[in-house]
Amino acid sequence: MIGHQRAPRQSSSTDSVELDPTGLSHDRGPGNAARTDRVRGTANGRDPSDFSDEDGNPTTHAPVGPDQAVHTPDATPPTVDPGEREVRPLHLEADPLELAGTPAAADLYESRASTGECTGEWIPVTGIVGSPEAPSRLLERDPTTIFIDDMPAIADIHQGSIGDCYFLSAVTGVAQSDPGHLRDMFTVSGDQVQVRLYSFDAATSAWTERRVSVDTSFLHSTDGAGGTEALLSSGFRMGDTPVTSSWYVAASPGDMMWLMEDAQYEFALWAPLLEKAYARFVERFGQYGGAHSADANGRTHADGTPKSGYEVIDGGWSGCCFGMLYGQAELSSSETSVQFDVDATDAELVADNLDLIANMLMVGGTDVPADQRAFMTLSAQAYDLTTRLSQQVDKVLALASVGRHPNFQRTLQYVQARCNAYTAAEDAGDETALEEAGNKVSEACTRFTEPGAWPILESDRDDGAYTDLRDMAQVVQNVGTDASDGRRLTYTHHAYPVLGVTLRGADGGALTLDATSLQARHGEIDADQSTVQLRNPHGTNEPDFDGAGPADGEDDGVFSLALSQVFRVFSLSEENLVQT
Repeated sequence: MIGHQRAPRQSSSTDSVELDPTGLSHDRGPGNAARTDRVRGTANGRDPSDFSDEDGNPTTHAPVGPDQAVHTPDATPPTVDPGEREVRPLHLEADPLELAGTPAAADLYESRASTGECTGEWIPVTGIVGSPEAPSRLLERDPTTIFIDDMPAIADIHQGSIGDCYFLSAVTGVAQSDPGHLRDMFTVSGDQVQVRLYSFDAATSAWTERRVSVDTSFLHSTDGAGGTEALLSSGFRMGDTPVTSSWYVAASPGDMMWLMEDAQYEFALWAPLLEKAYARFVERFGQYGGAHSADANGRTHADGTPKSGYEVIDGGWSGCCFGMLYGQAELSSSETSVQFDVDATDAELVADNLDLIANMLMVGGTDVPADQRAFMTLSAQAYDLTTRLSQQVDKVLALASVGRHPNFQRTLQYVQARCNAYTAAEDAGDETALEEAGNKVSEACTRFTEPGAWPILESDRDDGAYTDLRDMAQVVQNVGTDASDGRRLTYTHHAYPVLGVTLRGADGGALTLDATSLQARHGEIDADQSTVQLRNPHGTNEPDFDGAGPADGEDDGVFSLALSQVFRVFSLSEENLVQT
């Protein structure tokens, strides 16, 4: 399971297979003749159930403001121009100047030297705060839209404290290649929004359209006394420039005059709205809309009481979400295990993962009809990565070059022992021992990969055996409590949508391949120079090997890994194909 919970997947294979969500044989072709049925609730919608977290802290729904946006426009402090003068306002708050751009000062007020004889509309002031270029600005939401530039974008998706990376990874893929489909899922009427999702009827093997009503309040923690604290739901970003502004001045005799701008910005609320609608939807239809025989978390607690939808969606599988998003237009759903052997060469790993690479090419449109879209998500189970790390330690300990570093050898053996204790605890199904072992793995790998601690980890000798070891250790260091100082590669139990792949040869030149030519020419692929583009659904926490920041200098969640790294640090791919 991908998210905060650990559980075995219901359907798994070492090869690419078709997933049958219901266990029934049925045709899931294009088209959708399903009827509409609004999810039951009041006319104004209903929030998913509130709940208390593991520490007993309650949650609540509350509106959001610009101070909670993950991205806000650059703000210049208002200017201050002291000095007595007289002003005549041309636009007051009751009669503002509505403008999309920036006015001139003369559009808002007139000014003259003090005469001492103010009459009529002239007001004596002690100075002016704000200017058209740097006003005193109030940021407000444009209530007419939930999008920026009328279209969803992957930059809008910022996972919060709910473990639904798998769902948001699926949504990221749609936002990249079929954003119009996402936009059309929403019907907006002020603060009331309807979201189109689909539930599955196993008896008829058909998807039914559902309209989920929600409003623009989002999940927050509380202070225990009814006060609202941190935003727990997915975050949102604001547009860079206001769509319209109300300009006016506020002046009182003997005081400073203020030049004001009440600026309305587009808020990309569609992603947290979709998450909220999903949480409400699953309370009635189950985590995957009834399409899978065993919803990963179920809908009730052990005592039979119902779970909040937020609890139900905390951990799951990306490939199971597209039916809810596309209904009958979902054509296929499959999964592919990433083949990896610590003793295999890069060329051998390429040959062993041709299906995986072909699916990556499909994400970019290769071998996919113009009216279809392919999606792909990569993830890694902690068990797989700790096993691989233990095997890589064995490989390094067998190298002649390691013999000159006895302290390094002892450290390797300690790390390996911690990994073996973790896999043993998971094999035994001992959750208490597993948590303890996971934290010890994290501590050991965090110290082991500390920059400068072992310079040999930066060496590419022995065909990169040491850098491969470093990569694996930096993933495994977050198996338990992530105690690092910001250093990381990727996270286990976390879903990453594939945005594209660039295949290159040994000379660095790009290779143009499809499924057919891939079979014949895969020997030309250089796995170290080929790259896979991914995105962390948190919209941040890109790989950062030394704590100095992401490689591209911008931690927006989008990053690239060498194809050889992808083979090492991921263990499962989920693929979906839909009709558009």
